[in-house]
Amino acid sequence: LNEEIENNIKLISLNFDLQGGGFDYNKIKKDLESLKDQSKDPNIWNNPEAKNLFKEIKVLEKKITDFNRIKQSLNDLKEFYQIAIED
Repeated sequence: LNEEIENNIKLISLNFDLQGGGFDYNKIKKDLESLKDQSKDPNIWNNPEAKNLFKEIKVLEKKITDFNRIKQSLNDLKEFYQIAIED
C-alpha cells in the first residue's frame, strides 16, 4: 500500500510539473506587473478599456494564487506521506 501511495504521489507530481510546464508562471507574473503598472496611470478611467484591464488583473492574480495553492498542497502531501511512513 505504501508503494502504491508513493507511486500515486509521484504521478500527481509529474502531471503537475507537466501541466505547470504549459503554465508559464514567470510570463504571467510579468504580464500581471505590467498591467498593474498601467493601472497606476492617474488617467486610467479616461481609457474605455480600463474595466477590461482590471478584469485581466483579477484573472491573472487568480491563476497565480490557484497555481501556488495547488503546488503548496502537493508539497504538503509529500511531507505528510514522509511523516506517515516514518512512524
